[in-house]
Amino acid sequence: MYSATRKWFAEEVVSQVPDLEQSYKGHGRIVTYRVWVTDALNEYFQQELRWPWPGQVMQIERSCWYPKTDKREYEVHYAVCNLLPQQVSVAKLFEFWRGHWHVENKGHWVLDVVMGEDASTARKGNLPAVLSLFRSVVMSLLRLSGMTSIASARSYFSANIHMACSLIGIPLE
Repeated sequence: MYSATRKWFAEEVVSQVPDLEQSYKGHGRIVTYRVWVTDALNEYFQQELRWPWPGQVMQIERSCWYPKTDKREYEVHYAVCNLLPQQVSVAKLFEFWRGHWHVENKGHWVLDVVMGEDASTARKGNLPAVLSLFRSVVMSLLRLSGMTSIASARSYFSANIHMACSLIGIPLE
């Protein structure tokens, strides 16, 4: 699927103007997204992959420029959805895609990097699942307490154990 999608976009949109182009500035970088959307691959997805409801396929090019160092990064992503062109605009599709990455960054990345899930050496029995659940509960408690940065929250509560205990209903005097 990936190869066929990539090949189709490479052949069809080489010189086409993108359906959407947006730039964002922040965190010391300028990020530009160029988006192309098509429903021309629907038959392929239905017949070859037996997907019952393909709607549209997006190619998202992301270029990132760090002016301070003049470093440049470039990525291409693909996304498939079941919404037809008459059901949703290109801008809305892009918003959905960005929302997916928002979840990825606020959830999975925090678990992997900040909470150390990727570095965990737990491999036997139920321990990996239990630790993952524990990390998710801790992350949720920290967010519910109003903390926006999990890393800062971990530092704060490790220095204020009485506050950490109060989050789970254990008052320390």
